[in-house]
Amino acid sequence: MGYSLGGGVSISFTRYLPHLVQSLTLIAPGGLIRPKHIGWRSRFLYSRGIFPEFLLEYLVKKRLQPQVRHSTPPTLAVAKDADEAVGAEISHSEGGKPNGNSDASGGDSFDDATLSRRFPHVSVASAVSWQLANHAGFIPAFMSSIRYAPIYSQHAVWAIIGARLSEQKANPTDDELVKRGLLKSKVLMILGATDPVVIVEEISKDAKVVLGDGNVEIVVIEAGHELPITKSTEVAEAMWRFWTEEE
Repeated sequence: MGYSLGGGVSISFTRYLPHLVQSLTLIAPGGLIRPKHIGWRSRFLYSRGIFPEFLLEYLVKKRLQPQVRHSTPPTLAVAKDADEAVGAEISHSEGGKPNGNSDASGGDSFDDATLSRRFPHVSVASAVSWQLANHAGFIPAFMSSIRYAPIYSQHAVWAIIGARLSEQKANPTDDELVKRGLLKSKVLMILGATDPVVIVEEISKDAKVVLGDGNVEIVVIEAGHELPITKSTEVAEAMWRFWTEEE
């Protein structure tokens, strides 16, 4: 199972070590985010070898610094770009649709998502704020992830997995192909209906192209990019159904 950036990592792991993977579930995964959502700010901030690294680190830290909204307590400060851990620069028109001209934002529902029921004051935004304040290595690690992680342009890698699944379906008695395939010869993908980072319409279409229309099962849950945090029961139920129910 892989969520967001972890979805891209899970795809890469499955591509290279298929015999170790029996089932693959991707939750709002990175990997196929369309390049049109990468704005000029991200291209500048995560460039390599052109500008001094200390300057880029300073600007990235400043950009990620949470900003307090008057409608929420100070402990629930909203990180302007917290969702850039998946590397997408998403913009929104007044209608809430991407238009390619603004800063990244996972939306209020993502920023305010509570990470622990025992500690309800710990939100995504407050966790990012804590990281910025306490870990000198957070920004360099963050920038390295954006630069080198499998977030964009992973179509060829996904296509390799899709080809294996098609081979598995075509040769169900071939033990070697089955070992390199997956449960039900499919990838399970769970998406948030209002996710502004991994957009349902785009990734559903692109995943069906690179994996094969019959090689991916898509479940959409009414949530944003925070869906495994706020809708954990629904996500778990979707996975359980996929694992246990017959075709």
